[in-house]
Amino acid sequence: MYYTVQKCIKNGRGTVGSVFWQEFKENFKKATLITLILLVVLCIYAFWIFAYAARFECTAKLYFHNAAIFAILHLPVTIVVAILGFGSVVLIYTFKPLILILPGVTVWLMSMMTERVFRKYMTDEDKALEDERNMDYRDDYVGKRRELKN
Repeated sequence: MYYTVQKCIKNGRGTVGSVFWQEFKENFKKATLITLILLVVLCIYAFWIFAYAARFECTAKLYFHNAAIFAILHLPVTIVVAILGFGSVVLIYTFKPLILILPGVTVWLMSMMTERVFRKYMTDEDKALEDERNMDYRDDYVGKRRELKN
């Protein structure tokens, strides 16, 4: 479309329809590859943004900024997250019933890796508060299960 605008509309060369379809055919493979690469990158970036937003409170600008930093500084985790996400999509596409369990398992695995990253940047006080909250939750959960058994 960009080429068509430049050649036909801006410079008055050829007809819009014929130039568009000619360029579309010539550039389809290249444009599709570029689009797929951009989608993968954007999905990975979106994962870091949403994970960060779920864990920390800050401005939208900082979410985008910090997610980019995490994605780059923790490239091995980013790569594994991408492989898990892509693999999950392929497995679900191959065997449809996996959609019932695989998304949850995949995100759980991803969160285990990202939580290790996030904890590196938390203060000792924040880690202690979080650990205490998690223990309270676990104790409540275990206590309720014991009550139900009795």
